[in-house]
Amino acid sequence: MRIACYNVEWFDRLFDDDGQLQRDNRWSGRRDVKRGEQAEALGYVFNKIDADAIMVVEAPDDHAQRSGTKALENFAQTYNLRANKALIGFTNTTQQEIALLYDPSKLSAQHEPIGALGDVVPPFDGTYEIDLDIDTRADSVTFSKPPLELAIKTARGTKLRMIGAHLKSKAPHGAHNAAEVMRFSIANRRK
Repeated sequence: MRIACYNVEWFDRLFDDDGQLQRDNRWSGRRDVKRGEQAEALGYVFNKIDADAIMVVEAPDDHAQRSGTKALENFAQTYNLRANKALIGFTNTTQQEIALLYDPSKLSAQHEPIGALGDVVPPFDGTYEIDLDIDTRADSVTFSKPPLELAIKTARGTKLRMIGAHLKSKAPHGAHNAAEVMRFSIANRRK
């Protein structure tokens, strides 16, 4: 199987609220790039990848007024991708969903969070208790973009699990002294 992961910067900005691809001369979310240019380039790249499954990071937004799966499936249809079925798990408020775009003739997929491991690890949409600032007190932490946990079954019957995550660098960029390094590092870990 051919599996890929692709972080598409501001993919959401290429779609209207009905999930229709906007291939025009208006600016995309990318600096100095028009929506039509970005869409065409992405269509080319997705076709060249030609994967059975693509974990799309920063996928189109998904909430009550917008369907990220509809947007991805419209994109796949526009560019004749064989990976043309989309799946999103836990949604978030960042306009950067984690989604799987896959070829339904090669595999089936479902969002299947395993959940807690005893009392230690909650599901990805839960709250973690961990001491982030070395004060010996637990801080409550949640994922701003909960990972997508999938149960996959190939057309040949092989079962596997897949997790897609969108985690950021936690380097304390912009810090000028030891106190700022500590403060920035703790703030970044909370993300």
